[in-house]
Amino acid sequence: MNRFALLMLLVLVPHWGALAQSYYHTEPSVAAFGGAVAIGDGYAAIAEPSGFKHPGTVNIYAVAGDAWQRTHRLRGPDAAVNDGFGQALALSGNTLVVSSQAGLHFLESDGSAWTEVFAAPVRTAGLALSGDLALAGVPGRGETMGRVHVFRSVEGRWAEAMQLTGEQASFGRSVALDGAVALIGSGEQIGFYRWDGDTLALDARISSADLGLEGQFSASVHLKGDEALVGASASRQVAESVQVFRKDGSWRFDRQMQQDDPESRSLFGASVQVNDAGYWVGAPFADRGQGRVYLFPRSGEAAHAFTPASVEGRTGFGMALAAAEDMVLIGMPQMDYGEGGVAWLAKDGDAWVEHDVLVTEPEVLDAVLGQGARCDTGDAAGYACGQVDLVSFLPLADLGTARGVRLSDVWGWTDPETGREFGLVGHLEGTAFVDLSDPSVPVFLGELPRTEGSPGSTWRDIKVYRDHAYIV
Repeated sequence: MNRFALLMLLVLVPHWGALAQSYYHTEPSVAAFGGAVAIGDGYAAIAEPSGFKHPGTVNIYAVAGDAWQRTHRLRGPDAAVNDGFGQALALSGNTLVVSSQAGLHFLESDGSAWTEVFAAPVRTAGLALSGDLALAGVPGRGETMGRVHVFRSVEGRWAEAMQLTGEQASFGRSVALDGAVALIGSGEQIGFYRWDGDTLALDARISSADLGLEGQFSASVHLKGDEALVGASASRQVAESVQVFRKDGSWRFDRQMQQDDPESRSLFGASVQVNDAGYWVGAPFADRGQGRVYLFPRSGEAAHAFTPASVEGRTGFGMALAAAEDMVLIGMPQMDYGEGGVAWLAKDGDAWVEHDVLVTEPEVLDAVLGQGARCDTGDAAGYACGQVDLVSFLPLADLGTARGVRLSDVWGWTDPETGREFGLVGHLEGTAFVDLSDPSVPVFLGELPRTEGSPGSTWRDIKVYRDHAYIV
């Protein structure tokens, strides 16, 4: 396979006889819009941490009537492709904390613009923010113990207040914060802490063994008032589950929640949230990757299962969750082959219904037709090159592909009677045919779709023998 075929169909002419190829980026990635989500007072933050062309982005949406309207697109100070800006989010009041490959970024809004006010070189696995306190968990490796960085805003200025080092390498893998109460996960145990103005003081520690569980504990955590949710990963002995803890004088185990088929390995508990309606639990690998989200009532009645109402295929529905009292945002970072999306659930009376699906449209690149572009100092019409000119460029949009579809292979065929050349372009959902009679003006002829009901595949390959094309 030619690497340039991952993104587009390029027609190239080498300056000399050796094989040459041109490509846009050497490390293609997907956008993963919805990989992290957060809800504030009347607005929401949705991360898009990667992409083929643009740096990581955090999209700010505001409620406008019955719809969400994007008001800002935030990027890091040294924005670059694959910078990971938006890998994790935390939102409270007018403060937003964003993690990236470079560290943490604290941004504040004045109502019209978001401004970075503080940064820390801390690469975190989990974030939590409540008022003037923020937590960043940094698990260790091997014999290096994990730690949690505590940040505090005093008189409007953020600074690191302390570091808390755990007794396990996995300490800090997940964190939650509500007011002065913190919940920190560390593999096989959780710890409840209270901020006393100077330090995080341990209030209670509970291990998975105390509950008869084996394997990883605290894959995800959420804390609200006197309730806490803790997701437990599956092991050979224990199915996926979510534990509910309640504070009644002290923190105690209250109940365990599981899906209908606890052995299904659906990543049940990958995300958890609490609101007045009950306990929300994401299972993004359920239904062969389409995903589910469960709402467990406090009454103990049967859970209600939500699936994407308007989206089919592998979406990762439930990989991320953010719950307010009257709305829930559900991340679908695998939707449309990794471009991603977010389902917006709104409360309608006693029911929760999918009100909308938020997406960002990928940037449509301009075609290069007729004139081509010389390779000048390593650049041909914006594409990296080396001793090869760009004759033409036909973007994916001109091949009739859907959102998120990428190319997989390019082959060719020459009509033995007319000498006309054709490009056979494989992509995730079928094969496109392009007339190359005039290489400077390629013409899309049509598409052979994939077998009905079959999944999209990046392994689609094409070979030609005489007057037959073999496509897998």
